[in-house]
Amino acid sequence: MKYKSSIAIAIMALALLTPSISFAAETKAADAANASSSNVHAIAVVDVQQVFEKSLAMGKIREQLDKKLEAYEKESSKKEEYFKKKFEELEKQKSVLSKESFEQKDGAVHKELAEVQKKFQGDQSTLEKAGNEAYQKVESALIEIVKEEAAKRGFKLVVQKAQIVYADDALDITAKVLESLNTKLPDVTVKFS
Repeated sequence: MKYKSSIAIAIMALALLTPSISFAAETKAADAANASSSNVHAIAVVDVQQVFEKSLAMGKIREQLDKKLEAYEKESSKKEEYFKKKFEELEKQKSVLSKESFEQKDGAVHKELAEVQKKFQGDQSTLEKAGNEAYQKVESALIEIVKEEAAKRGFKLVVQKAQIVYADDALDITAKVLESLNTKLPDVTVKFS
């Protein structure tokens, strides 16, 4: 008899617990569904190319580099004209100069030309280095802004638009990133020294 009443109590307890077990399982399933639906937007997309093209700082960098390059090209044109005249004069003197004298003057002009070419190569290297350093400042600021935006909005992954085939427009944070970049870093001074 005692045995039957223990079984009856166990059955009643099981009957009472079954709805709460079922409710707990349903709650866990609903939480998982909500988590997966909220994680649908845990990914964001940034069109880095567009940000760089429209960034105020990148525009200022390009202006400074173009201005410096234009100055180098002007100087290069002047030197080209200078050496063209030097070689023409030397060619005219070839018939009146001794072979040794001609070779000496020709060597001097070539030496001067080599020095100017070396200077222009140094100028080109300086231009590239200065440009790269300025671009890195913008890139660093962009990365920080993307991190901040991801943290604010709960994104777990931000990918470059150029690396994906398709993304819904709701995932694209390019405009917000560009706005923040233009506010945070509207200008960068290129250091050519």
